[in-house]
Amino acid sequence: MSSEGYEQSLQCIGIGPDARQPGASEPQTVTIVQEMEHYALTASVPAKTYTTQFTLVAEYVETSDFFDDRQVKGIVRRDNNRIIQHRRSQPMVVRTLTEEGFEAAFVVGTLVAQRKYRRRP
Repeated sequence: MSSEGYEQSLQCIGIGPDARQPGASEPQTVTIVQEMEHYALTASVPAKTYTTQFTLVAEYVETSDFFDDRQVKGIVRRDNNRIIQHRRSQPMVVRTLTEEGFEAAFVVGTLVAQRKYRRRP
């Protein structure tokens, strides 16, 4: 995993330093499971695991317990190899799936943070 500007994007949405440090600095494993239009996304760092589930183009509520237990509403759509997640008061996340893994762009105002995840063999 490589990362650029991710911790700054968390700071922009008001995540405190103690809450954002583990998710921003520790190695993260992300699993995306798709069943038809339903997805489950699980992110793990050594101390914590976070799972969110959603169905494409249907509003959903998630608790962002990975950082600070905020509840946010969102909607997700798919555009070819991109999964685009719009959430209120949170960064928009665009995950571009590739043969090597996926690239995630976290958009907060004019800040765009980038993370790259490699597929495990």
